[in-house]
Amino acid sequence: MGIDIPDDLIEEINRKNCVAFVGAGLSRGAGLLGWGGLMEDMLDWATGHGVTLTPEAKDELKSLLDSGKYLLVAQEMRERMGNNDFREFMDATFRKPGLKPTKAHEILVQIPFASAITTNYDVLLESAYTVQKGIMPLTFTHTNNAQLAAALGEGSFYIFKAHGTIDDIETVILGRRDYQELLHNSAYRRHLETVFMTKAVLFLGYSLTDHDLMIMLDELSAIFKGYGVRRYALMEASGVSGIERERFRRDYNINIIPYESPGRDHREVSEFLAELLDRSKKPESLSSMQEVYEGDR
Repeated sequence: MGIDIPDDLIEEINRKNCVAFVGAGLSRGAGLLGWGGLMEDMLDWATGHGVTLTPEAKDELKSLLDSGKYLLVAQEMRERMGNNDFREFMDATFRKPGLKPTKAHEILVQIPFASAITTNYDVLLESAYTVQKGIMPLTFTHTNNAQLAAALGEGSFYIFKAHGTIDDIETVILGRRDYQELLHNSAYRRHLETVFMTKAVLFLGYSLTDHDLMIMLDELSAIFKGYGVRRYALMEASGVSGIERERFRRDYNINIIPYESPGRDHREVSEFLAELLDRSKKPESLSSMQEVYEGDR
């Protein structure tokens, strides 16, 4: 496969002490876009559906997008669109016909992660879990504080939609004001702090330029530095320099697992997850018993 998987990551998964933290990259294979693409689509959709935008305003918004000011554009567009148009756009994007989980989603939900946290609005993880397990997973948003605490305490697998879900449009975190309110949600922050202090975390589907990842790191920077269980991030090698890898390790205790994707289709992510699944099938106790047996021979 060519990806060096740390042994301690496998150990944490087998102990059911590892959380999968899933970003937009895992959904791109299903045809969904990241932040920049989503904002561009929103702008085009609004123009074609009667939302009031002068040519000057549209040009200015495009310029802001080019500058990476996604939160500002998102807030402006959400206000200009209003609730009905915003809901219609989000439904058209995240409920479009033919949208289904990718191979990566299907493999991920079979790995014995303690839970899955995602900043994605789509329901691809939930759909993949339901197909693979035959039951719907426990799924919460930042509004389900009591249920989140109970699930974490009981050790039950759950999916935490950190920035909301398309199934409940009122929970979607998109504009600047939404993020400001989320940062002041003390129960939400406590939950993430507990997870990051007690569980190993594997980031999947993010890049160093990913808007959601950097917001999340900033939100948790006070507890990241040198504390808690080790963390990992699978990232495409060309998008992360040696200095950046070292800074992630020092500043956030995140160990970058690099991979190369010559075909630019990122099939290596599915291969990585398949390897995790294969190596997680053998319980630690069975491995220990085998070592004792072989030592007595």
